[in-house]
Amino acid sequence: MAQAVDMARTYTSRRGGMWWFTRAMPRALLGGFGYCHVRRSLRTSEFGVAKRRAARITVAIG
Repeated sequence: MAQAVDMARTYTSRRGGMWWFTRAMPRALLGGFGYCHVRRSLRTSEFGVAKRRAARITVAIG
């Protein structure tokens, strides 16, 4: 899980005081979706919480 936490750091950005997760969709999943990026609010203004939530999303989408 530590590797996912370090990777997730690169997929987070702060917009309007809140942290967001943005990542290009894995190539294997592109055919089933009409978009090529995953973008989701992490619903927190705290970086530590955002990092943990982003790690979970990173692991879930592979």
